[in-house]
Amino acid sequence: MKKHLFFVCPTDNLESIIDLKFKHKNYYLSSLGNSMTFNEEIVNEIDMLIKRFKITEIIFVLGSNNKIINDALADQEFSNIKVLRPLYKEITLQNKLLKALWKPSNIILPIISSHLNKKIKELSLKMRTLSIAQQNMHAHVFDI
Repeated sequence: MKKHLFFVCPTDNLESIIDLKFKHKNYYLSSLGNSMTFNEEIVNEIDMLIKRFKITEIIFVLGSNNKIINDALADQEFSNIKVLRPLYKEITLQNKLLKALWKPSNIILPIISSHLNKKIKELSLKMRTLSIAQQNMHAHVFDI
């Protein structure tokens, strides 16, 4: 039986949708806009979860209309939240670069994709000697 660890944003409320789509045993870790910093303590906790529950896949998910990402692209009302500052800085830069190089009709999708892929790379680098292989990590954007 497959067991998934999903990284979700609590503003998306995706858990019930995920449980319907992925009919396996699912576990969740939440952070605003999937902005979790993978320091040594958190990586060790993730590794313990993987071993304890025999997790086979890690999936980073966000909704296509994620409130945190949309706020970073617009009014930045939550930019005073310390843990979100690096995410807002990253998204603001990506937004400027995308607008300078390309005119997508929906700029949020490439930004979400880039952000989730960056989180996969960050966690993969930190966990390369731990329990789960890089090929068992991927991302999914839910169109909600």
